[in-house]
Amino acid sequence: MNIQNLINIALNSERYSPEYKQAWRQLFQHATQIAKSVPNRDLDPVTVVDNWLADHQLYLNHCDPADDLVAGDMSCMQAMRKQQHAFLNDIREQYITALRSADNRDYGIKRRQEFLNIAKRLRKLYDEENATNITSVPFEIYEELGNSAEFEEPITDTQAYVNRLEYRESINQEPECDPDDSHYVADTTRLNRKKPRGNIGLLNGLYQQSDPEPNYQTAERRACMLRQLRSSDNPQDIEMLFALTMPTRGNQTDEQWSICVTKRRKLRKTLIQKASES
Repeated sequence: MNIQNLINIALNSERYSPEYKQAWRQLFQHATQIAKSVPNRDLDPVTVVDNWLADHQLYLNHCDPADDLVAGDMSCMQAMRKQQHAFLNDIREQYITALRSADNRDYGIKRRQEFLNIAKRLRKLYDEENATNITSVPFEIYEELGNSAEFEEPITDTQAYVNRLEYRESINQEPECDPDDSHYVADTTRLNRKKPRGNIGLLNGLYQQSDPEPNYQTAERRACMLRQLRSSDNPQDIEMLFALTMPTRGNQTDEQWSICVTKRRKLRKTLIQKASES
């Protein structure tokens, strides 16, 4: 185990726990070896450890896979396997309890036989659940291969450790650098009406490329909602009704549009007055 991992364990473990003591012990052992290997210099191991701690980055890098370990986050398959292990432990405890009750001489023969039957059923349930492997297969692979698709094996601790090492050795992107910000890759006219994307163009022309909100209601349900708003005795519902039914001007002249707006305002005022009186 390298120095960086030892410092991580020493700083993140519970104080005076076995892992905490073991990590600090190994750190000072490495520091003592380094101090002795430097000739003609009175080097204190404490100074070496202090230098390691000063150069150590206490917080995890942005989007580091180790964040999941610190926060206890896991995938759906990992959570299901964890639930399965907890379920197996509960079955094991109930099985042992049933066997002890079956051996208890304070119960009658019939009662002990019931406990023995319960233990047999629990043993069968444990064997069936233990033989069930919770795995997953990507939909893309299943779509290509059908029922002949091979299921993914759960990732091992060794592979997870290798993945973390590969991530740490790869280039770390700063959290302030948006990967979708084309201002940093010299492509400033992509898909945004010839305006720069990212924190320059996307925020200045916010939602210019956004699609309209989808209509989740049918025409019948919308008509029913408008009727309920019209018959409501709440003035705010009346205002909501007229806000939802705002007509478009189209090819109307200024005079025609003025007459249409005046009629709507007069009708809205009348309905609000009725709603307030009721």
